[in-house]
Amino acid sequence: MTKRKRAKQVPVEVKGLLELRKAMAEFQPEFEIALDKNLEKAMSGIVKKAKGFIPSESPLTNWARPAKNPSRGRSRAFPVYNVMEMRRGIQSSVKPSAFNKKGFTSLARVENISAAGAIYETAGRKNKKGQMKDPYLGGDWDKALPKAKRYYSSNHKYSASNNPKAGQQFIEALPELVNADYRLNKLNEASSGYKTAGRASRKFKGRAIFRAHVEDQGKTLGLIMQAKQAAEDKFIKKIGGKAA
Repeated sequence: MTKRKRAKQVPVEVKGLLELRKAMAEFQPEFEIALDKNLEKAMSGIVKKAKGFIPSESPLTNWARPAKNPSRGRSRAFPVYNVMEMRRGIQSSVKPSAFNKKGFTSLARVENISAAGAIYETAGRKNKKGQMKDPYLGGDWDKALPKAKRYYSSNHKYSASNNPKAGQQFIEALPELVNADYRLNKLNEASSGYKTAGRASRKFKGRAIFRAHVEDQGKTLGLIMQAKQAAEDKFIKKIGGKAA
């Protein structure tokens, strides 16, 4: 299996899984269904652990309150911190994702489909100080206008807050990001091929799912490998073939 880049998910890489699933779908569909159930079961430990890393109360009081002007300037309001929704949003999936630009797809992953959960997971990953304030927001020309006609930033590259340090204060109130990049364990090892994890390493940082992945210490990957091997052996025996 190959992996697809997504900010809110932990992909699991298992070689040969894509080919196995294609063969099962063609010759023994019931085997593919059984494999999917076993893969979901294997990832249930990380899902449960990750849900426990979502705090019961919002790290910031204002985050738990709905926005005053949810429809002004942007297509959607900033997601409200709702612990039940955020925990419910952490799910495992074995549904193949779309192929990305490099031809990779994800076949087994844990992700948070909650918008607030995704923000909690990755905020500060790209910039520790958060998004900068929109230079047009709150300017002298803007203040001279009636309140109803003032400028509201719709550019998602900028913060819509009047507080220039809002992003930094938001991130500093959250727990530290945990780096789940497996390459960090291989740095400077002979024949590892890794000198530094580089910028790509930040894509493996998170506070709930990625933290659970680190604390899991490879147990889930081992279970997935076992499920894949057991399914392959059973499938090959059923069709009367032999392993490559």
